[in-house]
Amino acid sequence: MNDIETLSNNIAAGRLTNIFENVYHESVKNSPQREILLKFFAEESANEISSEPIYSLAKDMEISNPSQLIKQLTSPDNSMTTPDFNKNKE
Repeated sequence: MNDIETLSNNIAAGRLTNIFENVYHESVKNSPQREILLKFFAEESANEISSEPIYSLAKDMEISNPSQLIKQLTSPDNSMTTPDFNKNKE
């Protein structure tokens, strides 16, 4: 069996690790607030995202300090943070 067939079979059988799912779970950990904030940013379609409207939405959802949560999500200490979170969307 060639590599492509093996990969295809692994995907079909659900035996391929999804790195993005792991990054997501490690980033939000057990924080529903971090998860909500990350989803707000992910829903934006603009190349440059202004944080203030998103912070306002977060505060409406009773997330008291969204800027601190973003610092946690983008911190170099967070080993699962992807550098793309800090870049413009393509």
